[in-house]
Parts: sequence; C-alpha cells; structure tokens
Amino acid sequence: MHTRFDQPVVGVQQLGTRIAADLAELVVRIDDVTSQIGRADNGMLAAMHVLAEFGHQSKSLSAFAAEFMPYASSGEINSTVSDVKAATQRVRDAFASRGLEDSLDGMTITGTTAEGEAFWWFSVRPSNTEPLLRLNVEAGDETTMVAVRDEVLGLIRL
Repeated sequence: MHTRFDQPVVGVQQLGTRIAADLAELVVRIDDVTSQIGRADNGMLAAMHVLAEFGHQSKSLSAFAAEFMPYASSGEINSTVSDVKAATQRVRDAFASRGLEDSLDGMTITGTTAEGEAFWWFSVRPSNTEPLLRLNVEAGDETTMVAVRDEVLGLIRL
C-alpha cells in the first residue's frame, strides 16, 4: 500500500497486516496479545521486529520473499562510465517518448504500455563516489525485463 511516508500505521489498519514500515525505518507492529499498535523509530528495533515476524513463519526467508515479488527484477547492475552525464542523457533521450520520468533519485522511467503489454520501469542513478551508473529494472515478465535491461545497458555502455 502506498501512503504518505509518515503513515505506516494506515497500512496496518487498512490491510489488516501485523507489520508495516516506511522508508525512514519506522516499523509499526500489531501486538498478538493486546492488539495494540507499537512503533519502533530506530533501525535496530525495526530489524528486530521484522526478524521476530519471520520467527512465526514455517517457510524459508527466500520462499516468503518470493510471494511478495510480483515482478521480474534485474537486481542492481553497476556500469563504469567515462561520462556519467552523457550516458544518462543517452538513456533519457532514447526513452523520452516511451515513459514518464521522475528525477527524485537519479532518473526513473516508468514505461507507458499498450493494452496487453507488460508493465516495466527502470532507475539509473550515479554513484556519489565512483564513475558508475547503477541500473535497476523491473517488469511484469522476464522477457520484458531482459529487453529493457539490455537496451538501457547498451545505451549506458556505448
């Protein structure tokens, strides 16, 4: 569920989940006994709450995570480039008419797809310390992910 960054409690209440989190490491958990909502605003406490939840699972962590991975994913791919700005601009130019751009953290393009086409998006962002571009791609199916990944990598590594 997508809510404001400071409202993971909304996810717990509306979805009936036992645990929710936001990007600032706040974890909200429903207590099994009292049904009270508890909060942890510390990264270590957040990690402990998540680990405690996995203690209730009979499956492996990888099997559990697979249930919540609806898209084919490239994982992060690092490419060394001589000119980060030029490589990024090549990708931007190639995809300008094929998706919507967001520049919050690097460049993210969310593909505009026709009826029946698989959803896709990718993110290209520079390293702050090295001449690298980091690429992440997700798509509705493996074939689409590979095609988008390979096209973007071709532009980055040109």
